[in-house]
Amino acid sequence: MNKLFIFYFRAQSLDNQSPDPMQKSKKTKHKEEKGHKLEKIDSLGDKQDIYSMMSEVSFEGEKEEFDERVVLYYLSKNMCKPSDIKDRVTAWCNKDGFIKTKFLLKVIPQELDESNRTSGVLCYGEFPDNPNEHEQWYQEWFEELEEFMNNIGRSFPDGYDWKTYADQVFEYLTGKKKEMNQQETWILMIPLLIIVLFLLRKVLTTIFLLIAIVVIVGGLGWLVFSNYNKET
Repeated sequence: MNKLFIFYFRAQSLDNQSPDPMQKSKKTKHKEEKGHKLEKIDSLGDKQDIYSMMSEVSFEGEKEEFDERVVLYYLSKNMCKPSDIKDRVTAWCNKDGFIKTKFLLKVIPQELDESNRTSGVLCYGEFPDNPNEHEQWYQEWFEELEEFMNNIGRSFPDGYDWKTYADQVFEYLTGKKKEMNQQETWILMIPLLIIVLFLLRKVLTTIFLLIAIVVIVGGLGWLVFSNYNKET
């Protein structure tokens, strides 16, 4: 199975001094074995980019709390300008979508930092537009979040039903994406409807003009014919 999605992970360091651990999905052509899907992020520029992406969703996105340990932020953005009708049609026909859904998931492991405070784990990425890719997205996301937590020594309390909450997050994003797809259709259809009405108006105007010309020509012909009959 080919790797489709890229996720970015970040956690607060427990000693409050070390750099925050950050990792991302490997960009591989084929699916890696379980436990080897992530790579460390060391570049300062890459870390700043990830901070920025995560901040955008947490500040501008909508918040949904599933549990005190599981919080989701999601942000849907129209990636086309209002005038980009051609781009919208192309995206819609290709099932790429032009409303992109970004998400930021925050989970709270049981480990506390040196000040006895909770230390969240963050996961950022995009939720796919194509429903046929949703199941693979869920599998990659779930396994890679689990791997990241194992890599940095974080875990949920014994007996905590994380899988149930993961399923709820997936179902929530799936439902939101369905709503966005419906909005995409309406956003696309409105300008197309305007174009159709405009063209229809042009066609009807042309038809009326042709009818008027036929009537006028016919009327003039009848008058000429009538005058001719009177003269003869």
